[in-house]
Amino acid sequence: MNFIEGSKPFSYSSDSKIGVLVIHGYTGAPGSLLPQAQAFADAGYNVELPLLPGHGTTINDMNKTKYTAWITTVEESYRRLKSKCEKVFIFGLSMGGALALYLAETKPDVSGIIIVNNALFVNSISAKLVWFLKYFIKTVPGLGNDIKTPGVTEPCYEKNPTSAAHEAIKLFAIIKKNIHTVQCPAMIFKSSNDHVIPVEVAEYTFENIGSADKKLIYLNDSYHVATLDNDSDTICKVAINFIKERS
Repeated sequence: MNFIEGSKPFSYSSDSKIGVLVIHGYTGAPGSLLPQAQAFADAGYNVELPLLPGHGTTINDMNKTKYTAWITTVEESYRRLKSKCEKVFIFGLSMGGALALYLAETKPDVSGIIIVNNALFVNSISAKLVWFLKYFIKTVPGLGNDIKTPGVTEPCYEKNPTSAAHEAIKLFAIIKKNIHTVQCPAMIFKSSNDHVIPVEVAEYTFENIGSADKKLIYLNDSYHVATLDNDSDTICKVAINFIKERS
């Protein structure tokens, strides 16, 4: 099987009792979060950054993938970290942020979540009709590469597979329904100029999670893929401080 560049999973083991699960976004790949994964490793933490099923290969593969496969993959990575770590934090971009919320909802022992431009709901007409459109249209224009920094490219599919989009929407509905059950510490980053996910998604997330320890930080120099953009270093530094203060 051939993989696109940037799709290689990242894993780092140390003697630390702290672990960080890093989750990439929809149609993306681990390469979009490599700066953060490496920063966590450099800080001495155990790190797992898996490739989500259907990603990193072909759009046809992704159109055959169910959202339950994404859940299974992140749950397996979480269990691996938890088997050797006392505390496990979760860092996610876009749909990876939604999956971080899902794990926080279903696993009370999550030590904290750090989410960047997280997905949670989509209000466009096309999204509401995708359950029907997927039978006639296999792909629509892609969502990737929303990056302000010139010359930086996100490893991702060029098009958006519609059957997979329907799976993502089903996943988001489950997470949104139970979002009030998130109780762990939460750091939410939101790009002020995000052309993929509107600002109100982060604000809704912040207002509706049950966490007493939570913070929303706006990023003013990055677009959607902020983890590869101008604010990447800031995200790394703030995220590591967040973990240190709660460890």
